[in-house]
Amino acid sequence: MLGLIDGEVVHIGSEVTPVALDLADRALAVGAELLTVIVGDDAPADIGELLRAHVQQRASLTEVVVYESEQTGRPLVLGIE
Repeated sequence: MLGLIDGEVVHIGSEVTPVALDLADRALAVGAELLTVIVGDDAPADIGELLRAHVQQRASLTEVVVYESEQTGRPLVLGIE
């Protein structure tokens, strides 16, 4: 799994979940107000809710929106505002 920010590789891992949690933490470090999670077909079934709980535990004022998608090839896309 590659974790990309603005097209630059910032994390390389063997599983989606640890890479996603790292990217979420990076987003919180710069003060994200909204994290949009697009969950693809190849993602772990509970990754959206796991990310929501992770973010709410660390930054309760950050809103997390999770969408299920039928996209393949990208198990997860995070949008940060």
